[in-house]
Amino acid sequence: MNHLHGSIPMIFSEVNAFATIKLNGNQLEGPLPRSLANCTKLEVFDLGGNNIEDTFPSWLETLQELQVLSLRSNKLHGEIICFSSKHPFPKLRIFDVSNNNFSGSLPTSCIKNFQGMKNASDSQNGLQYMGNDKYYNDSVVVVMKGQYMELTRILTTFTTIDLSKNMLEGEIPNVIGQLNSLKGLNLSH
Repeated sequence: MNHLHGSIPMIFSEVNAFATIKLNGNQLEGPLPRSLANCTKLEVFDLGGNNIEDTFPSWLETLQELQVLSLRSNKLHGEIICFSSKHPFPKLRIFDVSNNNFSGSLPTSCIKNFQGMKNASDSQNGLQYMGNDKYYNDSVVVVMKGQYMELTRILTTFTTIDLSKNMLEGEIPNVIGQLNSLKGLNLSH
């Protein structure tokens, strides 16, 4: 939420400790750097509200710790497809690619593997929030019923898929019914 512009640096080294990358609400443009796949500890990636022009970054599916992926309100286009990973996005709980120019059918190849949306549960110690640091908590902006809401702390049981405001077509895949822990599904507009 600054006035940053230009492109995202193209090089993320293989030895990095990024757990959170939040670049939302700026004027960043250009493609997404493929070296982001080197951020193997990444849990939160929020790039919402920029001018990124690229296709869906299916290569992020290899990030086994990724729980929040927000690419909302950019200029992303093409189909949303998961390709090569045996278990793409296994811990993903927030998937927001709304308000882009995605086309084709709903991304069944990705959704069927969202294990984090199939079995999220309250822990025995009560509700848990993302992050274990007493000085920093992960946050994310979500849109529900047209209202922007900042979740200043992300509950580990909060799960949502937002594919609204794209050009998707076809049938709603049956695999959505297998996401037992899914709290929100937005396929509007």
